Amino acid sequence: MLKKIITGVPSIVNKIYPLIFGVVFWFVGQKLDITYKVRGFSDVLQSVITFSSIIIGFYSAMYGVLITLKDTDVMVQFRKEHLDGLFKWQLYESLGSSFSVLILATCLQVFRHYDGVLANLVFMAFTFILGWFLANSFRTVTLLLQIMFNSSDLSEYGRSDENSNQEEMANQINKNHE
Repeated sequence: MLKKIITGVPSIVNKIYPLIFGVVFWFVGQKLDITYKVRGFSDVLQSVITFSSIIIGFYSAMYGVLITLKDTDVMVQFRKEHLDGLFKWQLYESLGSSFSVLILATCLQVFRHYDGVLANLVFMAFTFILGWFLANSFRTVTLLLQIMFNSSDLSEYGRSDENSNQEEMANQINKNHE
């Protein structure tokens, strides 16, 4: 069950599709001849900065929640199935892409006023990292939501028969006292 949550598609595809999405994003931008000189680009940069900041805040809040869940059945099951490394990697990659797109968008607010090779290189890197960031954000938010909404299903894996018997006894005692 846990492996399906993290690797709903085969593992290698799950690891590389954000990079592929970044390349496709960059390629489409090149084919459509989109540059940092396009009208309204400053508004796009401002929106990207705002959105990436919101995503960074969401990740920070969710990481805090995950820290409090480290000894829960879900996280114990992650460790049993050796998924904690993949899980950490996805979280680090998504946070790294978020900060990267934020920094490049901020730099482009200055570079867009200048012509030159450096401005073009920063813009090309920005288009690639923006695509990478969007795919990473989707993957990570989807993963976190699946963990949250499937926690009741996953918690069944961590129970021992003794715990189940104790819970059944407690439920029986509660019924008798009603």
